[in-house]
Amino acid sequence: MNYRNIEEEIANRMYDLDEDAYKCCQSDLGKLYSGSRASTVQQIIHNLKTGQRKEITNEIMIISNMINTVTGPDFDRLTSECHSLNEVISGYVGAGITADMQMDEYSLPMRYHASNSPHTIISIGREFGSGGHEIGYLLAQKLGFSFYDKEILTMANAELGIDATPSDEATSQTSFGASLAKKKISYFGITTSDALFFKQSELIIKKAMTEDCVILGRCADVVLEKEGIACHSIYIGAPIEARIARKMKIENISEDAARKLVNTTDKKRRDYYNHYAGRKWGHAGNYDLSINSAALGVEGSVDMILRMVNKTLEAKSSI
Repeated sequence: MNYRNIEEEIANRMYDLDEDAYKCCQSDLGKLYSGSRASTVQQIIHNLKTGQRKEITNEIMIISNMINTVTGPDFDRLTSECHSLNEVISGYVGAGITADMQMDEYSLPMRYHASNSPHTIISIGREFGSGGHEIGYLLAQKLGFSFYDKEILTMANAELGIDATPSDEATSQTSFGASLAKKKISYFGITTSDALFFKQSELIIKKAMTEDCVILGRCADVVLEKEGIACHSIYIGAPIEARIARKMKIENISEDAARKLVNTTDKKRRDYYNHYAGRKWGHAGNYDLSINSAALGVEGSVDMILRMVNKTLEAKSSI
């Protein structure tokens, strides 16, 4: 298609990508633009020309999140178009958008931007056996915050009418890989796994908008970032031998059984996060703070996180 200018090209391609991703998802969940092409394109062009970079990047991130729920050849095609469109947007220089401003807007995670929520949120990703649950719970107690782990999954199951025992986010189905292979039939034409992710995301955002809280797993860091809600993103890990030893003691199981449990659970968490967040699970650059809990212990890990959070709270109170 021939476009009169770069703004028109970007606006039409964003509209088309959202529409295409929506059709591939076969669901109303996640659809971004509900207006006509003409009105939507006009609004995007206005945002471009007036330098509203946050609106543009937020919309691209939302579409990208929807693409991450697509499987098969359509996923590759949509991802390729999304990357191509991102390159065009990153190279765009228009009114209010200059080359030196692009690095700040396109490179920094949303956690460094002003937040849409007045509350303090801490998201924790963790390797299995690293003590992430204990660290998160103790941290919430010391701060006087609410603490959410399997509770989010329990609420999502209840709202969707799923009769399931609460478990790790990546094992809410019999297996994550199996859930992706299911036909999209149960909830608005999408898999149970996808429906749970959307519902959990909705609940995470609701909690973040209404209270100070610590949230474990469930891609909370990326869910909140894409909603424009700042959070402290923490990743807790430990050497595998230390995690195996910890699970042997807690579960009273053999070394072989503990090793299998740790490796299997880590893989499920990694697959879940990489698929829905579209990022590499455990990569230090994706988090504000990465901790080796075997070196610091539970109390030491909590103290380190507290120092970071308290520093932020002090800065807020001085504004």
